[in-house]
Amino acid sequence: MLKSSSGLLVELLTRSIGHAADSRQGFVQLARKLLEIAETAYTRRDFVTVKEASELLIALPVAKAQSAGLWYQAVVTSLQGQPDVALRSLQGLVAEPHVAPRFRGRAFQTIGVIHENNGDFDAARELFAESARYIRRESPRDAYVFANAIILHSHTRGIEGDSRQALKELSPIKGLVEKLRHPQITAFYFNNIAVELLELGRLDEAAQYSRIACSSPLAFAYAACKETALEIEQQTARKNLVAVAASPEPRKRPAQPKYLLVVLRFSPRVRLAQPKRLRQRVSCKNPSTARVALVARIRAPSFQP
Repeated sequence: MLKSSSGLLVELLTRSIGHAADSRQGFVQLARKLLEIAETAYTRRDFVTVKEASELLIALPVAKAQSAGLWYQAVVTSLQGQPDVALRSLQGLVAEPHVAPRFRGRAFQTIGVIHENNGDFDAARELFAESARYIRRESPRDAYVFANAIILHSHTRGIEGDSRQALKELSPIKGLVEKLRHPQITAFYFNNIAVELLELGRLDEAAQYSRIACSSPLAFAYAACKETALEIEQQTARKNLVAVAASPEPRKRPAQPKYLLVVLRFSPRVRLAQPKRLRQRVSCKNPSTARVALVARIRAPSFQP
């Protein structure tokens, strides 16, 4: 879905084309400004501005600007539900030798995403790997394209259910991502790690990486980060609920009957009579009478048979 955004800056640049018409350098400077606008809008997922900027880039008489415009245009076309049209345009970019390495490497990646969406994971992984190899060879300083290729490759592993391998591929580029500090790459990278850890049941670690992904300045533009954080929160709540339900209840001491408590509390202490004294004080020969006298602590009368 395309998001609306103000096209005021693009409109101002459109008016400036007439002023740059007499100068080749003017067109190059205009292309740089348009590229900056298009890239910022792409990072913010503002595809209305991306579409406008791509059309202006294609119209400029600068070959590299045109190829960049074609890539942005293909991305928008694919998001609009026309992946076949976008695929033809991207394949043309890959075949052109004068295309800037950054956009040729990104063309490999976008073609791979289209294959991934179609369920052809083998082709997608090969294209992501080719993008990483190409950018390392042609533009080794372009950490953005290289990191994005690795993230996309690991994402395909995760879709296929191999979360351990996905984490293994993501781990080596952590330092590169942190050094790059690109808001989009930061959000994608740490969110992907959180997703794979979540699949493995490692909720605490997943929550840590999800918080980093959501701390990206542009995390609001990426629904996947919010969805991952919500899923972690829900699974954590379910886990805690199960733990509480499974914990044994403390053993309770059985309650004493009330009447027994009253008897125990208010009954006077009774000193037991010694047998010798009992024999001396009780003179009757009836054993029953002797026992009664013992309990009552009275001197029994003498009975003659």
